[in-house]
Amino acid sequence: MTHIMGKNQIANQTPFDNSTNGFTSTDVQAAIEEAKNSAEGKARYCISCGFDGNSGVGRYLEYQSNVDSDMTGFIVPRNSILREISLGAISSSTVTFKIFLWDGTTETLLTSISLSSSRKATLIGLNISLNALDELRTYNSSGSCARPVCYQFFQVT
Repeated sequence: MTHIMGKNQIANQTPFDNSTNGFTSTDVQAAIEEAKNSAEGKARYCISCGFDGNSGVGRYLEYQSNVDSDMTGFIVPRNSILREISLGAISSSTVTFKIFLWDGTTETLLTSISLSSSRKATLIGLNISLNALDELRTYNSSGSCARPVCYQFFQVT
């Protein structure tokens, strides 16, 4: 690439300002790759889980009405990447939910999200690869809240 002033520029040596756009890249080449890999044109889907009541420590959120995710977690339909999580609840204290991968025997922590009295929280820039038929569980690991709902956004690979 040639700069307008005639200087040669190499994309992976050109700084990239990521302070206002949600990118993690710090050079132009990496930013191009990041944009390509998270392009809006790729198929995306969202799952939600929640609980219509009070959720205290030890409570799994439900993916289907009245079925806790420790009984039937969410089954990932296609090879995907977990990209973002949004959480909302009525809370006056800090509440933390953990998202686990469940293999039928063991839970493996993928990530966690916390909210305080603001009643909402988001995690962006995640890059957690999952395979078709992987099973996810969402668990209240600390705090108490009312009517929590957690949205998990995936991109098909």
